[in-house]
Amino acid sequence: MMMIPALYKSALLSTLLALAACSSTPKDPYPEFAQQEAASDQALTPTPAEFVEKYQPASIARCEALTHEAYDKGTRCYRVINRNLQRDYDQAADNTTKRDSQAFKRYYASFTAYYQQPTSAAKQKAADRALKRLQARLK
Repeated sequence: MMMIPALYKSALLSTLLALAACSSTPKDPYPEFAQQEAASDQALTPTPAEFVEKYQPASIARCEALTHEAYDKGTRCYRVINRNLQRDYDQAADNTTKRDSQAFKRYYASFTAYYQQPTSAAKQKAADRALKRLQARLK
C-alpha cells in the first residue's frame, strides 16, 4: 500500500477547497436592483423629457428611506441612479433645444446636488423647483 506524503495531501486538500469556494457565488440579496440596473443599461434617454422621467428627486428620497431601512439596500438603490446618470445627461443635453438648454442644465445641477446631499431639505426643494420649471418649459 502506497502512502501519500502529507505535503501532497495538504496541497490537494487546499486546492479542492479553493475550487469549491470559487465555484459557489453568493446570491444577490437584492435581485430587484440587479434588474433595475440591467434595465437602466438598456434604456436610452435621448431627450430631456425622458431624462426627467427617469431621474426624479423622488427617486433619491426613496433611496434615502431605503438607506434607513438597510444600508446595503439604500446603497444599491443609489447605484441604480448613478449607473448611467452622466451618459444619459450627455445624450439628453445633445438633444436639448437652445430654448430649453439653461433650464435643463439647472435641473441637472439641482438633481446632482441633491443626490450628493440627500439629507438636505433645501437641496430637495431646489431639485423639486427645478423639476417643475423644466417640466413647464418642456410642455
